[in-house]
Amino acid sequence: MKSHAVLCLLLFVWVTGCSQKQTAPTPNGSKHSTPAKPSPPPPPKVVILPPTDNQALFEAGAEEVYFMPTRTDRPWTSGAFGCVRNSGGRMHEGLDIRPLRRDSRGEALDEIRAAANGVIAFINANAGASSYGRYIVATHEKDGLSFYTLYAHMAKIAEGIAPQTVVKAGDLLGIMGRSANHDIPIERAHLHFEIGFMGSRDFNVWMRKHYEDPSFNKFSLWHGFNLLGLNPLVILREQKKQGDAFNLAKHVAQTPQLMRFRVRGANLPLSKRLPGLLLNGEEEPFAGHEIDVNMNGTPLRIRGLPDYPAGSPRYGLVSVNEEVALGNRCRQLVVKTGARWQLTAKGHRLVDLLATGVSD
Repeated sequence: MKSHAVLCLLLFVWVTGCSQKQTAPTPNGSKHSTPAKPSPPPPPKVVILPPTDNQALFEAGAEEVYFMPTRTDRPWTSGAFGCVRNSGGRMHEGLDIRPLRRDSRGEALDEIRAAANGVIAFINANAGASSYGRYIVATHEKDGLSFYTLYAHMAKIAEGIAPQTVVKAGDLLGIMGRSANHDIPIERAHLHFEIGFMGSRDFNVWMRKHYEDPSFNKFSLWHGFNLLGLNPLVILREQKKQGDAFNLAKHVAQTPQLMRFRVRGANLPLSKRLPGLLLNGEEEPFAGHEIDVNMNGTPLRIRGLPDYPAGSPRYGLVSVNEEVALGNRCRQLVVKTGARWQLTAKGHRLVDLLATGVSD
């Protein structure tokens, strides 16, 4: 009995070993399968960082250390974003950031760095050609949005920085300065910094339509008329607060609107370039779109319309946020006549810019 038990045990081991050595054939008949390739790593999260070493925007009550006012006797708010110039009558589309370092003559020495991963789209190296002086525009992609950052009044552009140069957040772009087509005193050297969206890729078509002499546009798509700014201060603070969880499209969608207008046409180029602003996707053909914009005219939200009112013009005003309109008059996009809000001439030009290229 003992020898019989040993024989059974050996037989069991032999059968088990054979079954473990067998390899199931692959669908193509081969006994050896190629290991699956590892999935590519996800693209790095695009973060938006301050463009200089001045970090006072993150410190409570340190605004005077961060912002450069228009004059030494003006409040720091004149260097912030919004209707902050000429007693609220003029728009400032970015932040004017103070330097932290100066040389023996008082010139700024601060390094200017790319605020996010992206590509250099445009450089104006001719200081006298623009009120921005020497400036750089970079483009970036984040959360379904193609956005730009702009760096103006530079004293020097870094070596190797040219159009189509790929940059990472923190890469050196140049040195802070006071270049412009007008005089900026040495004590007011600063970086003018913007974050925003391009109005239209058909900008030159729009220029020829609205201006008798569009040849004054020396900056192609990167003319100031085609750059619609968001508030960089709020974006930088939210990015710092939320870290990788910060979603630019969600942030923009939560911004209070100045007005809503509608545009006839299924094909809206703006929605193709800023799909992160779409509230109901593009799964079906639409007869038109509604677009919400902020007090500066920058797009915030886009809705597809399955139907468009018969006999209505190509575009029209739908609604106005009266609180925002009355508190931010500098862009003069809408005006109230009696009980009715209407687009001004500037408002019509803005709507036409955002609707340029729309088709059925």
